Amino acid sequence: MARTITITFNNIDLNTLVQVGDILYYKDISENKNVRMGAISAVDFTNKTITCSIGEETPNPTNSDYIFFVEDNKANQSDILGYYAEAVMKNDSNEYAELFQVTAGLTPSSK
Repeated sequence: MARTITITFNNIDLNTLVQVGDILYYKDISENKNVRMGAISAVDFTNKTITCSIGEETPNPTNSDYIFFVEDNKANQSDILGYYAEAVMKNDSNEYAELFQVTAGLTPSSK
């Protein structure tokens, strides 16, 4: 059985990359271990809150615990999929600039 908790971050802004479906963890400082809380079900950037489902047996984090999230790697692939990709790079500066290197991670997706 799971319960829902909402964590409010009063003194810091939420990371702009956090999203529903990510997995929320905290670092238990007293035991020096990472504790998996569960999937994030709501993110409110205005009120600086994250809501997630947490197991009944999982202890709540304390104020001194470090809270972090992990992206769902099933939904957030880092490579471009398909046969065609286009990139646009712009420099809005009036100063001289050079582009020294551009890299891309490509994976065949239809074998």
